Amino acid sequence: MRVGWMHTTDQQRGPLLTLHTPEAKKFRKHLDNMETHREALMTHALKHRDKSGTRTPKEIVARRSKLLQCYLLASGNQTLACDYFSMTTGETISRQNLPKQLQTIRQATGIIAGL
Repeated sequence: MRVGWMHTTDQQRGPLLTLHTPEAKKFRKHLDNMETHREALMTHALKHRDKSGTRTPKEIVARRSKLLQCYLLASGNQTLACDYFSMTTGETISRQNLPKQLQTIRQATGIIAGL
């Protein structure tokens, strides 16, 4: 059965709720501020439009905010973040492409620098 939280099944949600480092408070704080981060991502997406023209700013923000959530839930572990992203969205992202996406998120929100 699918549930509303990030559109995951009960089986998928278990590992996503587990923070794997002693720095869980820092990650939790960022997760709690996702609405603020989404606003920053939207501002960035509106200023820097998709060059291919295939995605709207709203679609870009949705993808990047899910990616940020997965990265934070994985406590900064890039392999787990890619796995979580794939589980929750059905899209894949390679570990080689993830740093580029995180750099864009960092530019928009400024939060990943210390993680």
